[in-house]
Amino acid sequence: MLFKKKKEKMVESELALESILRLIKKSNSKNHAISKQLNEVRDLIKQQNIRVMRERNAIAINKSELDVYSLSYYSQHGEDGALLSILDSIGLNGGVSYELGAGDNGGCTGTLSLLRDFKSVFIEQDDALITSLKNKFAFGENEIFCNKITTENVDSLISEAPDVLSCDLDSIDYWILNAMSARPRVVIAEYNASLGPDFCVTVPENYPHLNINPEMKVGQFYGCSLSALNNLFESRSMSLVYCDISGTNAFFVDDIYKDFFTKLSPDQAYRESNNSRLASSRGYNSDKIISSFYWQML
Repeated sequence: MLFKKKKEKMVESELALESILRLIKKSNSKNHAISKQLNEVRDLIKQQNIRVMRERNAIAINKSELDVYSLSYYSQHGEDGALLSILDSIGLNGGVSYELGAGDNGGCTGTLSLLRDFKSVFIEQDDALITSLKNKFAFGENEIFCNKITTENVDSLISEAPDVLSCDLDSIDYWILNAMSARPRVVIAEYNASLGPDFCVTVPENYPHLNINPEMKVGQFYGCSLSALNNLFESRSMSLVYCDISGTNAFFVDDIYKDFFTKLSPDQAYRESNNSRLASSRGYNSDKIISSFYWQML
């Protein structure tokens, strides 16, 4: 009963902020900055409420719960909230995180140096995006590098043992993760939802040197399948526990924390993405995609 009352109070605080935000949006544009700040406060309150509920409800966290906890601070598809909830569940509130392919917003780990006691390392090969990364994350012990990530240099770029690692390169992600010697506690990796949950395939290692024609782009010829990632991390004693609501990123957790989560098969975790639905609408189902392009079976 006490937990129920506390939960009701948490929801009331979130609803109150929602009402304030609606009123501000009806006002003039001068209130844009206030609206932005209140949005940030609302998200922080929601995340704190989630932490309290997780502390008081110590059952194994599952896919549905992580859907509820999804929030975006710097991530695109709610990965921030899912990751923070996973870290709360295993009691990991600080450490070192790496983002391989950080973009201009820090990817899936950008929030860790802001809301947790993490040193965050961002690696991005596009020099045009580095300035934006520095504007957001050049503080504390954080590090930002402009480097092209390859199978040959990935171990030298990951100079500290990472607690959390995220990889989003839209390229030879599988081969880079396969070449990586580091053993993070949590890994977030992008999968190609157009390949479905069953095929265990990746683009070949020479993918960056291929001539990617328009048909290959329409047919979603990039990255690797969810099953390929699952097999790779299972071999490293890590379990698939979540795929974000957009069908973009998969979350893997070290098996030492297996009692904290519901382990999922690729079929259970898989979600379609906008790209996979677009490919399907153009006649490219997973069977056709596999048979049409130069995938490597694993």
